[in-house]
Amino acid sequence: MPSQNRAKTILNSLNWFFSADLQLESSESILLDGVASLLRGLVPTSGRLVLTNRRLVYMPLYVRFIPRIWSRTEVNLDELDSVTGAPWLRSLWGGLPGLPLFRLKLKDGGDLTFQTLFPGRWIRDIQGLTTTSSEQI
Repeated sequence: MPSQNRAKTILNSLNWFFSADLQLESSESILLDGVASLLRGLVPTSGRLVLTNRRLVYMPLYVRFIPRIWSRTEVNLDELDSVTGAPWLRSLWGGLPGLPLFRLKLKDGGDLTFQTLFPGRWIRDIQGLTTTSSEQI
């Protein structure tokens, strides 16, 4: 039990220092939460990736007293066209070689590529949510 309290204290400290907090909307819950890199050209940004039952939110890490370079990225699930694994060669140009990737294709023609551990889990859960939301429409 003391180790859980210590871990919670460390996470709270990191959230304050790096400001990777997330405000949930009513009836919104977190389904997956992890560390990821968003590939943006040659310079990937590391941060927190959160999947809720309504949206996918990427919060790049930054130190509070240094100006932000990258902004938060939020994608509502109804804006997604598809989610697939991305070719590993993509990680050789601006990513961490060998770490798996997944790509979100948006209905507006854009796409986002994330590098994270266990991308299959992210793909499966996002596909499950988009299938459920499209059936409800």
